[in-house]
Amino acid sequence: MSRPLIDYYFWLSSDWSFLGHRRLLAIAGRHNAVIRYLPVRMKLLLDKTGGMVLSQRSPQRQRYRLDELRRWRDRLGFPINLAPAHFPVDNEKALRVVAGAIASGHDVGELVEAYMRAVWVEERDIADRGVVLDIASRRGLRGAEIDTWIASAETDQTLTANTAAAAEAGAFGAPTYVVAGEVFWGQDRLDFLAERVTALALSALARS
Repeated sequence: MSRPLIDYYFWLSSDWSFLGHRRLLAIAGRHNAVIRYLPVRMKLLLDKTGGMVLSQRSPQRQRYRLDELRRWRDRLGFPINLAPAHFPVDNEKALRVVAGAIASGHDVGELVEAYMRAVWVEERDIADRGVVLDIASRRGLRGAEIDTWIASAETDQTLTANTAAAAEAGAFGAPTYVVAGEVFWGQDRLDFLAERVTALALSALARS
């Protein structure tokens, strides 16, 4: 029986990706779905799709973002700093580590969450190479391979390709989940995602 596939486009400094990440893993686990992790470059994707980085948005939009973060933090009982010490943050090194780990066959679910948690809970600077290495090594990755991924032209190309693929798939922000060509933007769309994955799983079961 084929397993439902969820394409997951994200970057590691994304507050909304962090809020949805653990719930996404739970949805995939309940329905035996496969998550295809596709880390992307935020600025490049926004430039491709007409978006703006947070600092360029109007004061009204910036205030509303904080209101929504507060609401979702309280609704989910989720620990998240509304104004973390290291945000905005350059997450390029961490993105390269994640891309390299994926290419090497590692399950990166916990690693992705660890980098996000570092920003939004632990007040750590994931632009710092030492922090990036420490987080990855604590999840069983070796220092030599981590350094290789950070410096590798291949991981650079992977991130560029993922970002182009995200725009092509209809993504314009993070998190974006794509299932059977249908786009779900934002962690507040996870209920709809779960319904779609459920339908696909039931359809596959009926055909088996």
